[in-house]
Amino acid sequence: MSREPTVELPRPETFSASDKNAMAALKLLIQKKIEAAGGAISFAQYMELALYAPRLGYYVRDDHGIGAQGDFVTAPELSSVFGHCIANQCLEVLMHTGGGIAEIGAGTGKLALDLLTALPQARWPEHYTIVEKSPALRVRQRATLAALPVALGERVRWADSVPRMNGIIVANEVLDALAVERFKIRAGEIWELQVGCANGSFEWLERPATDALSAWWEDLSRVLEHSLADGYMSERCAQLPEFLRETTAPLRRGVALFLDYGYPRHEYFHPQRMDGTLLCHLQQRAHDDPFWAPGLQDITASVDFTAVAECAGSMGLEVAGYTTQAWFLLATGIDAALAGAAQADERAALHDLQAAKRLLLPGEMGERIQAIALTKDYSHPLLGMQMRDTSARLGARDFRSPAAPHL
Repeated sequence: MSREPTVELPRPETFSASDKNAMAALKLLIQKKIEAAGGAISFAQYMELALYAPRLGYYVRDDHGIGAQGDFVTAPELSSVFGHCIANQCLEVLMHTGGGIAEIGAGTGKLALDLLTALPQARWPEHYTIVEKSPALRVRQRATLAALPVALGERVRWADSVPRMNGIIVANEVLDALAVERFKIRAGEIWELQVGCANGSFEWLERPATDALSAWWEDLSRVLEHSLADGYMSERCAQLPEFLRETTAPLRRGVALFLDYGYPRHEYFHPQRMDGTLLCHLQQRAHDDPFWAPGLQDITASVDFTAVAECAGSMGLEVAGYTTQAWFLLATGIDAALAGAAQADERAALHDLQAAKRLLLPGEMGERIQAIALTKDYSHPLLGMQMRDTSARLGARDFRSPAAPHL
C-alpha cells in the first residue's frame, strides 16, 4: 500500500473540493485500468495516467503547479538570465543554419519570453514553435507571450509536433517527465514493480519481468562495471527512443539541446543509488511516493544520458557535447547577463544573483542538471560546450555510429 512519505505533506482533507474531486476521478480511472488488466498495470502506465490523463492528469489540468507558488520551480522561473544564456546558444546556431527555434514542453512560457526578448531584432528566428500537448499550459503560454512585441509574437506558433526545420530544438526539463518502468533486483534477477490496488489504495506489486525488460537487463548487466545488490530499485525509460526519434527526425540541419536532471549510466545505476531516482513534487516539497496524491503532484525520474547518446547514435545524430548546467551557463554568458540585468534594474540585481547561485551551485541545479547537444549535418563548435565538454563520462561507445541502444 502507499506508505507515509518521508516529508510532511498536505493531508488530503486540506485539499480544495475541486482537487479532491479530480483526484477521486483519476484514482477511479486508474483503478478501472488495473481491474481491466487483471489486477496490475506497469508503473509506466500509472505514471502516464497520473501526468497526462485527459482533464485529470497533472500536466493537463487547468491549475497545474509550475512556478514559485506551485509545486516546483524550473530554471527559467528563477531568473531571466537563464533564457538569455539559451538565447546566446540559439543565436550561434541560427547564424549557421537560418531557420527557427522549436521548444518542447514550454511550461509557463517564461523561457520562450526571455529567450526571444534577448535576441536582437536582426536575428529573430523565422519561427518559434512551441510543441505542447497540454491545453491548459498553452493558455498560460499565450498569456505570458502576450508581452512580446507584436511583430515578434507573430512568429510564435503552437504545434503538436516539431515541424520540418533548420535551426535548434530546445527541451528544458522534459525528458524527466517521460513515463518510466520500475524494477527491483532479487538474487541477481530483475523483477518488474507494477501497480495494483487494495482497499482503495495503490500499491507496489513485484511481477516477473517482461521479455523486453529482461532483454534490457541482460544488455545493461554486460556494460555495468558492478553488480546491483539484492533489493536495488531503479527505472527504465522505454519511451525514450521513440520520443527522441519523433523530436529530432524533422530536423534537417541543426541542433537539439536537452537540459535535465540526470546522470551518465555508470552514475545512474550506481550501487549506492539503491532506491533509484523517482521523485515527486507537491507544494515545493520533494518526496518519493507516487501514490500519495495522483493528479495533484508532479512525478519525475532522472535521465540516463548515456541512453540518450546511444539513441542519438542509432538515429544518425552526433553528440556534440555534454556538460553540466553550470558550465553550460558560464560558457553562454551568464556573467554578462547578470551584469546587464543589474544595470537595467539595480533592485533586481540581488534577486538575480541569488537565482544564479541556484542555477550554478553543485548542490543546487548546477551539477544536478546536465546539458547534452545532438546535431544533424552541423559541424560547428557549440558555445555552451566550449568551457568543459564531459562527453567522455557517457562511456566509450562511438555515439555517431548506428548501433542498437541499451534500452
